[in-house]
Amino acid sequence: MVLGSQPQGETCDKGRALF
Repeated sequence: MVLGSQPQGETCDKGRALF
């Protein structure tokens, strides 16, 4: 994932939801 605006936790959660 390439999300620097959001925190690591948020990015991980979004990544898991997307994938």
